[in-house]
Amino acid sequence: MQAAPLLDAPHVHLRPGYVSRLEGLVRRAAGRRERGDLSGRGRALGAGDEFVGHRPYRPGEDVRHLDWALFARLERPFVRVYRREAGERWLVLLDTSGSMGLGAPGKLQLGGEVALGLAALGQRFGAASELLALRATDGAAVRRSFSRREDLPAWIAALQSLEAPADGARGLGELLPLAASGRRRAARVFVLGDLWDVDPAELLALQRPGRRVELVQILAPHELAPAALEREAVRWADREHQLRLEVRLEGETLARYGAALERREEAWRRACARHGLGWSAWSSATPFEDVVAALLGA
Repeated sequence: MQAAPLLDAPHVHLRPGYVSRLEGLVRRAAGRRERGDLSGRGRALGAGDEFVGHRPYRPGEDVRHLDWALFARLERPFVRVYRREAGERWLVLLDTSGSMGLGAPGKLQLGGEVALGLAALGQRFGAASELLALRATDGAAVRRSFSRREDLPAWIAALQSLEAPADGARGLGELLPLAASGRRRAARVFVLGDLWDVDPAELLALQRPGRRVELVQILAPHELAPAALEREAVRWADREHQLRLEVRLEGETLARYGAALERREEAWRRACARHGLGWSAWSSATPFEDVVAALLGA
């Protein structure tokens, strides 16, 4: 059940300012990598830069690649040699169930922004990403690859075509069988959604040897902190079953909800830790840059 005034967010709207913010995120991450601030985080970013040794410096090469510590010892210039794990693939699953259309800002909105942020940053450091979601109108799978900068417009168009349907269909329960098929060899899988319609056991099907699965739970601000609704007359709605009810929430009711939410989150945290899944919970009001940076160490 969600507060009815917070139902007006069933679509993803990537406004022009978003692209500038996305470019800024990628630029900052690239700058940190060049300065060495991301040393040891190559796998987190998907860059696959593994240090394998040195070779003599060649005239005209960028001096930023010099190993200055080695130069100081040997008084001869050497550059570091890295092996790039080309072709790493990421899979981004975006929940489009009815409950994702709720919130202020909307949960689907943040999910779309994070999905594109992951793909853009991954592409910058050598990973090719694929978006997988379900279209509201007919339940068809929406798939888009992101391996070149030129793929950005197609991803934006795909995201903005998605909708969280009022009938509650097209959730992760329908999406997981497509994602778990043997044809998908992704090194990393990101699941973006409110996770209301699944449990950790269902998501274990995504695991593969050598694969990292990250569950990103996105909840509306009033779902995370419902106490702000205390003593107000609120019209509540179950969007997926088209039910509405006006109630006045009391402190005791809200306290029980808060305790139930804490138990649920703790259950997710323990189950994911036990089975090697990553899990984090975010408010839909969080800037997408913060979520992407936390997931990729950027």
